[in-house]
Amino acid sequence: MCNDIPRVGVFIDYRNLYYGAKLGLRTTKIDFRKVKNKALNGRVLRHAFFYDIINSDDQLGTDIQKKLHNALMEIGFTVRSKSLKVYRHHLRSVPVRKGDWDLGIAMEILELAPYLDVVVIVSGDGDFVPLVKHLQKYYGINVECMSVKESLSAELAAEVNQCIIIDEYYKMHR
Repeated sequence: MCNDIPRVGVFIDYRNLYYGAKLGLRTTKIDFRKVKNKALNGRVLRHAFFYDIINSDDQLGTDIQKKLHNALMEIGFTVRSKSLKVYRHHLRSVPVRKGDWDLGIAMEILELAPYLDVVVIVSGDGDFVPLVKHLQKYYGINVECMSVKESLSAELAAEVNQCIIIDEYYKMHR
């Protein structure tokens, strides 16, 4: 710990939030400054990462994402992005789209774990459960998750030290 104040790493899995909010809240506009402040809760920010997938076939969407990424960098996030993969599968008539950061997020968290006291995973993805257990068992790290209610895995909620529903940080259409 840094002067008895826990060192925090915040890791945002944007695709999980995006689709959970789109489905459950019918909006995708969120105040990431409020999310970051809630994640910190007066603690020391050591690292803040935002992971996104870019669909290069959608120029308007890509331009909007670039603006979002710039705004996030202004409030202290490091943005990681990679391209959506589109490929043909021999058993399907339509192209298959694949894009997620689960393994990349897990690897980055494990690399930074020795320097953190708290890991905040901003995602409801149950694929993070083995990572959560590992961080708690081998590093003694408190793991918290922040998620949209719609996309929160019950297994993840059961394993983390604290779970915060962030539906209220979304800007609802009036």
